[in-house]
Amino acid sequence: MSDPTEQEPAKGTAGAAAHSSQTNDAKTQSKSKAKKTGSKLPTWITSNLRNKRSLQLWFRCWLAAWTAFILMLPNRSLTNLGQAAFFVCMVMLMLPPLMTPFLWLIAMSTLVIGALFGWAMGCAAMASALRARNVQITGAAILKAQQSAASATNPEAAFRSTIFEGRYLDTKSTVVFGAYLIAVTYFLGFITARAQKLKLFCIFATIVFDVHATYGPLFPSPNYTLATILILPMAYAVAIGAASIILIFPRSLNAEWSNELAGLIGQCGNLLKVHRAYLHKAATGHNLPDADADGATSEHDKDGGSQRLASFPELSQEFESQFRALTAGLVQGSESLAGSGPFLELEPSRGLFSGKDLRKILAHVQKAAVRIFGMNAFHHLLESEHPEPEDIAARQQAKDSTGQPGGADYEDKDKDIEADDAQPSHAVFHVHASLRLMHWKKQLRGAEAEQHVRLREDLLPILHRGAMPALTAAQEAMEALAEWLRVSNQGRWSFTAKQRKSGMERKIETLQALRDALDRFEAALDHFIDKERIALLSPYEGHFVTKEGEDGSHLLSQDTYKAFRHSARPVFLCLLFCANFSNYGHTSIDQIRYIIALSERRVFGLSEAQQVQLKADHGGKLEYGKLSPVGPKIWFPTGMRKIGKLLLSRRSGAAGVGPGSGAVFPSEVEDNGRDEAVPVAARRRTDSDIQLESGRSMAAHLHAPDAEAQHRAELEELDDEDDDDDDRAELDTIASSVLTAPTLRQEVSSGPGQHGADSTELKANGEEVGTQKQKKDEKKRAQRFYAPDPDALPPTNAMQRFSRVLSNAYDTACSPDGIFALRYSLVSFLVWIPAVVSSSAGFSYSNRLLWALIMAQTGLTTTSGEAVFQIAGRLAGTIVGALGGMVVWYIGAGSGRGNAFGIAAAMGVVLVPLTFFRAFVPLALLIPCMLSSVTLVLIVGYSWIDTHLAGLTSNSGWGKDVAWRRLLLVLIGVAAAIIVMLFPRPVSTRIQVRKGLAGVTRDIQRLYCLLIEAWIISDLPDGADSNNKESLKHVQERIDGKLVLFRTRFQMAQAKLAGLAPKIKLAAIDLQPRGRWDAKSYDDLLRTHARQLEALSQLAGSLHFMRPEWRHQFAMNTAVLNPEVVSDISLQLSLIAASLDKGAPLPHAGIGVLFERVLLAGIFSTRVQDKLSAQTQQTSSDGRTPFFAEVLSFETLQKPDYMNVVLGAMALTTLAKRTDELANIVAKLCGELQIRGFDRLRDQQARRSLKAFGLDTV
Repeated sequence: MSDPTEQEPAKGTAGAAAHSSQTNDAKTQSKSKAKKTGSKLPTWITSNLRNKRSLQLWFRCWLAAWTAFILMLPNRSLTNLGQAAFFVCMVMLMLPPLMTPFLWLIAMSTLVIGALFGWAMGCAAMASALRARNVQITGAAILKAQQSAASATNPEAAFRSTIFEGRYLDTKSTVVFGAYLIAVTYFLGFITARAQKLKLFCIFATIVFDVHATYGPLFPSPNYTLATILILPMAYAVAIGAASIILIFPRSLNAEWSNELAGLIGQCGNLLKVHRAYLHKAATGHNLPDADADGATSEHDKDGGSQRLASFPELSQEFESQFRALTAGLVQGSESLAGSGPFLELEPSRGLFSGKDLRKILAHVQKAAVRIFGMNAFHHLLESEHPEPEDIAARQQAKDSTGQPGGADYEDKDKDIEADDAQPSHAVFHVHASLRLMHWKKQLRGAEAEQHVRLREDLLPILHRGAMPALTAAQEAMEALAEWLRVSNQGRWSFTAKQRKSGMERKIETLQALRDALDRFEAALDHFIDKERIALLSPYEGHFVTKEGEDGSHLLSQDTYKAFRHSARPVFLCLLFCANFSNYGHTSIDQIRYIIALSERRVFGLSEAQQVQLKADHGGKLEYGKLSPVGPKIWFPTGMRKIGKLLLSRRSGAAGVGPGSGAVFPSEVEDNGRDEAVPVAARRRTDSDIQLESGRSMAAHLHAPDAEAQHRAELEELDDEDDDDDDRAELDTIASSVLTAPTLRQEVSSGPGQHGADSTELKANGEEVGTQKQKKDEKKRAQRFYAPDPDALPPTNAMQRFSRVLSNAYDTACSPDGIFALRYSLVSFLVWIPAVVSSSAGFSYSNRLLWALIMAQTGLTTTSGEAVFQIAGRLAGTIVGALGGMVVWYIGAGSGRGNAFGIAAAMGVVLVPLTFFRAFVPLALLIPCMLSSVTLVLIVGYSWIDTHLAGLTSNSGWGKDVAWRRLLLVLIGVAAAIIVMLFPRPVSTRIQVRKGLAGVTRDIQRLYCLLIEAWIISDLPDGADSNNKESLKHVQERIDGKLVLFRTRFQMAQAKLAGLAPKIKLAAIDLQPRGRWDAKSYDDLLRTHARQLEALSQLAGSLHFMRPEWRHQFAMNTAVLNPEVVSDISLQLSLIAASLDKGAPLPHAGIGVLFERVLLAGIFSTRVQDKLSAQTQQTSSDGRTPFFAEVLSFETLQKPDYMNVVLGAMALTTLAKRTDELANIVAKLCGELQIRGFDRLRDQQARRSLKAFGLDTV
């Protein structure tokens, strides 16, 4: 019984943990390395052939599958297994023993429970159908058949044949079976679409129920053991799988997870290597030499100055694929580990680290991964650099000569767009680019040329010389950390004292090497930040020597200030690289320090207090030679909760028994945009409120008991290691919007000066009069808040709540998941009908129509693009499997009926490549690979059964006879699935991608709002006591809580974005007759979203690493907390999301204006701060360091904090610029609500402002 597997049962939970550990390294190899090896095979093949663990898993899978096939060859076991004996081998190919024992137990439990559920539903249907059957008519038919069969040679076989010919079919009984079929398949179809991790459950429940529903109506009396035809082979498969996993190269989830974690850290090292290669080639024009361990320039590079340096866009095109592949690998690997992490504490294991230890290490790795994503922004910003300023001027002059900029007719601008499409996107002035913005760009480029400080010729060599040693040290530290995790994972079971001693000695040596690598990394990073970074500023030192301040600081003059400001972009780009690398470096150092400290406690059996005392006694470091190591210990399970929650979770990854591996499924991509909406009355006031309605000050509100309690609750929820990540994602919304709502409503309802706390009177004995009121308030806190509905008020009574439930049920039934379940039920019913019609029942049974039914059910997908891809894969796999099955049968059996030794030998050989491909094939090729495997086993198995099992009612033949029937049944099932998918209307993959991108846009909006909340908290008002440690600690805790929420949501948004990438390719083959798919524009949307996430990561990094006084000055002098800018960015992201979701046009007046508004707001904020500083005669003596003003000193520029100032400012402008690009792309896809002449009007206003206020000289 083959086809059940066709929907990827479980590369997920367990398979992902075991499978991806073997394939991640392959995916991260560069093309250049593949060329050096001279191999033309894909890297996923070559890497697994060289990997010891992969070879062990391959052997285990092959032996299990071959054993399962051999079981059907002896007559005794064949008779016991019955006519579905080949199903044992098929289950071994559907669910190969790739997993760890505990995860395999969960996967097999899901399979068995699904089969038992199908069996139970089948028995219920049979019992109900028996009550509806006409007993008299059935009895007469049985008596007549027995009389006619009495004269036959084999009366029992003759009577059995009358059953499958449909002589006992009863209309009422068949209708009952049909009703059960529709209901059960609808339920299972809905679960398949909604809970992807339960797909294995649904597949086997459907198959077993299909047996009852197809053959049950044919029996005149109840036969509740029909399902044993499949249940018994499943039991054999479970036994074989359990024995192979336990006895053949066993390994716990803890061990597999440790290797996965080491591979994830190794990918960080690979990404650092690509950054080194990019910087080296950008500065020297040559590839990074393999032997260049210290980052110094080789003699070949020194002599290669005459070689033409590739332009930044060319460099980006060369390296982008490597950056993208490694970044995607980090995202998918992190999601896979996060998904399977909760299972670590559910199994016993022996090793150095416990499951909780590994999860804590992963949290640190994920934090560093968020930082390293920000490093990609450097080459993305360089990509937008134009080759020469003269090219800009020529392009601007050509644009001016064609007419007034921004005032041309819309038709003329369309021509400009078509002409610009042939050029890189970074070299195009968009239609909505204003005159003022183009003027500033031209002015800045000209100023850079006048100052004779060029990024490529002057600053990149300095950055290259200073950063390469630090980058090399960082890469070596990551490699040492990955090596330590691999070594610590070895020697879990050492049976001799010699083995234990040598193993611990190697662990100590590797740990010492990690500590040395950390020291080198710290020294190199400090040298780069403290020394080499200063060299980047030396070309600008001349701007600061005109006068000296009272404290000896070198300041800018009125003239040099403007010159520096206009020409400082190249050094700001370099400082951005320094800031991102510094932030990543310090995060990685903290990560390695934590792992070293944890490892020392585990290796030497120390408590935390003992470790601290020993470090204090030995100068801050442990002396490993004076300590006695202890061996690995046994870690027992710490909790058996949440297995059901993990299976029902919609989070992608390896946490569930289903197609995980980091993929994002359709149900996860859908976003209605209302999941975080709360009633207006329940909206939470932010900390920036200067005065609440109650008259309370902001400081009082910040330190209110309710706010503190809420904040502590948020942090406790976030820091609880036993909580599921899905709970975190839900609690951040509830905690930030709902929990404080009743308190704020009470404040708003109170009169001026009448706060709730003050209105509570106390009795003489200290009891509160308002106790009952507080209880009511607590009860209100627990009440459910309904999302705003524009068509209905929230329900207030039981009838309204019941109506809301009915409405939600109807909406769910009409959702894509509900439509899929309806199609699933409909195709099951249509293909099932011939099997229960008396005229076709015998033909259907003899030709195994059951397989066509299974194929039709498993061939359905939620979207038509996936359907086309899977149908093509199924047909290709079936054809290959049919041809292979005939070849194997005729090789093993010749022209006769075959013998056990020949068939076993032939299958033993052919299963070698089949199990390899099944175990390690990429997810995109899994369907055809699995179909070819199970089809081959089905053909050989049916051929053997039909020639060796006595008492068969129907015989399909062997060899080619079975092959063509199998192929025909697949075609019938596929045709039925296509018909049901097409009518009445297929669910479009294109629409799903568009709505998925709308959901990502909403996620970006929420991330931005979350960061703004954190910045508002960090912006200490002038009246606050910045020297109060308790106050600063409280503020920092709140910021850290927001950043934890940000990191969780950031990773979820990245995973969702990664899951949409393959769907864009599927959308190209979507069954939509409306026209060609604009794949390029959607690729641009995907890339722009990734750039926005990069910018948000940098903005979060600048907040985290900036000191409090610098945060306040940064907020005052930039547009980060400008209310108009915050409103504009939030509103624009919301409009873009709504436009993508509904396909509605964008307003013309709001497209492409954010970048300019952020620049103007920054200029305005700087000038306001300058005026206020002049009025109050504020100087730097108050402890705050002004910047971006005319008092900027060279000493301020040299401070490390200034890097994060530059990082935050450029991150904000990059976010605005990418949002403008996003709006332009969406406007191209969805159209615009035009305002003809608006661009001309805006440019006229720009000319007036440039002339009147002199903004062109800013």
